[in-house]
Amino acid sequence: VYELKGDPCKGYEQTIRFVTLSEDPKGSETVTDLRSVYWENGDGTRFKFRTTQYQNDRLTESTSGAARRPSRAHTRLRVEISKPKQKQTTVGGTVLFPIQHSIGILDAARAGRRLFVSDLYDGSEKGLKVYETAAVIGDRKPPGFKTDLPKVKNADVLASQAAWPVSLSYYPRSKGRSDAVPEYELAFLFYENG
Repeated sequence: VYELKGDPCKGYEQTIRFVTLSEDPKGSETVTDLRSVYWENGDGTRFKFRTTQYQNDRLTESTSGAARRPSRAHTRLRVEISKPKQKQTTVGGTVLFPIQHSIGILDAARAGRRLFVSDLYDGSEKGLKVYETAAVIGDRKPPGFKTDLPKVKNADVLASQAAWPVSLSYYPRSKGRSDAVPEYELAFLFYENG
């Protein structure tokens, strides 16, 4: 489940819930429930995150913290983690927060570019992980191209939007390596309204 609210003035809030049911060879089932809430201000200088993970309804991990930089052009992030243990660190290089990252992909798609590469900080791995990402952007789909949208509230809004198929890969941040296998990949239709 994915929800996005906000605007450049108030900031953006993303809520994500990802539930996985897995079964081992003996037939035992495990339900993993990952819940994340992110808030990011409109100018890309402040970011807050909270992530909880449950396994079979038992809390197994909880992380929260914040990151900030003096200005959007500034390349150093100061990260303050409040859970599971208080910690402060800095992250160097040009790193985007999740909404900045999404806007970057959409800007690249609108400009007709096929590839968007960027580092991403989203509070993963107890707030200490930065990913290198590569988004491969497909051909623009015109408004009204998708006629089988689910019958859910507000889905009709998407019928009036152009969209691009996107394949997004997340890599461990390298130190001079030129080749790597992604840690995970996502494929989705990215509508023009985000």
